Amino acid sequence: MKQRVSIIGAGNMGTAMALVLAENGYDVKCWDFDEKVVTDINEHHENKIYMPGLCLPKSIGATSDIKKAVYFANVLFFSVPSQHLRTTLRMIPKEDLNYEIIVNCAKGIDLKTGQFMSQIVEEELGSHAHEVIASLSGPSIANEIARKNLTAVMISSKNEQVLTFLKEILENNYFRVRTSTDIIGTELGGVMKNIYSIAIGLSDALFNSTNTRALLLTEGLAEMAILGKQMGTTKSVFYGLSGIGDLLATCLSEESRNYRFGTYLGKGQSVEEALKAVQQVVEGYHATKAISKIAQKYKVKLPLCENMYHILYSGKNPKTTLMKGL
Repeated sequence: MKQRVSIIGAGNMGTAMALVLAENGYDVKCWDFDEKVVTDINEHHENKIYMPGLCLPKSIGATSDIKKAVYFANVLFFSVPSQHLRTTLRMIPKEDLNYEIIVNCAKGIDLKTGQFMSQIVEEELGSHAHEVIASLSGPSIANEIARKNLTAVMISSKNEQVLTFLKEILENNYFRVRTSTDIIGTELGGVMKNIYSIAIGLSDALFNSTNTRALLLTEGLAEMAILGKQMGTTKSVFYGLSGIGDLLATCLSEESRNYRFGTYLGKGQSVEEALKAVQQVVEGYHATKAISKIAQKYKVKLPLCENMYHILYSGKNPKTTLMKGL
């Protein structure tokens, strides 16, 4: 039977994943709360808000009724901002769900509970979700995927059968999939790289120095591995796509919202002004607070992360604080 896939959240990444799946021959239903996004996809075959000018195939449809999206598919991709994932999951009817696999694409940590996205999905959707949840991470800038630039991602799950299935439905000549059973390590890399992307953007605006950029990238990767070790993850996961791969892509791309946020700060804008200027959710802003709390819990020192926390939440001067103690 032909697989049917629903994408919950038709933003940049949700649209990119819909395109990959449609390219591979699957029927895709996108859910979004924004009626304009839904109308544009259905009537104009274009997501004018998030990917203007890109023609979407007719095999991609959209709805603002989350029940219709969920009942349409046996594979669900969640691509909503991390701080909205729990609320979105609570909109889904728990009765008679026929999903076989859930894939989380959000990179974040719940600020209130410190939970990773896979843990939130399991908690909200029940015991069955524990068996079928997967997380997608790695260097995957959505607009580049949509342009069919060669991309490889990391998908992690505790279930080997889930990994085999997702690799089969997602891979094509421009979208490659690597797999891991270290789901928390994979998610941790996807969260922390956003913090360091802000730092790189800030540094580039202040100093425009390759030496400084290299220092921050190295420090960021080291902090991922240090915290991951204390949390029981595998060290190797940080030297793959969901660690150094995602770190490089997010820190060196001007399309990255976290990088742009950092550059606005470096040009003298306040945190509030910079957040507004990006016009999208800046995951690294929230991740900085969450990771700082986790580092305290595990009694780990992360100097660069702490410096970014003081810049973003304590009003410290970016130029004098960014490099302090490195």
